[in-house]
Amino acid sequence: MPKGSSEAKGKKQTKKETKGKAQRAKKDPNAPKRPAQAYILYVSDKRAEIKEKHPDYKNTEIISEAAKLWKEASASEKKPYEDKAKKLKEKYEEELAAYNKKQGKSKKGKGKEKDKEEEGSEEEEEEEEEDEE
Repeated sequence: MPKGSSEAKGKKQTKKETKGKAQRAKKDPNAPKRPAQAYILYVSDKRAEIKEKHPDYKNTEIISEAAKLWKEASASEKKPYEDKAKKLKEKYEEELAAYNKKQGKSKKGKGKEKDKEEEGSEEEEEEEEEDEE
C-alpha cells in the first residue's frame, strides 16, 4: 500500500483532516482593529514620494524601495513613526479593554482558565458533599 494512504491505518480521513489547517474562529467585525506598526506608517508616507520619482515601478518594487529606505533610515528619522505607532497601540489597547469589558471577556485566554477553575471547584464541592453523606 502507498505510504500516505488512509487505508493503511484502517480509518478514513475526514475533510478537515485532509485540509491540514485548523478551523479558525470568525472575527467579530465590531472588534477594534490592530494598530499599524512604525514601518507600515513609514511606507504609507513614502509611497507617494517613491511613486513620483519612479512612476514605472510596480507595487512590489515600491515596497522594496521603501524597505531599503527604512533600513537605511537613522533612529531620529524613525522616531516620529515609532512615536505615532506607540500612540496608536495605546489607543488600541484602551479600545480593546472597553470592547472586552462590553463583551464580558477578560484578558487573552484567562477567561477560559477561570471557567475551568470554577468548574473544577464546583465538582470538588459536590464530591465533598457526597463524602459527608
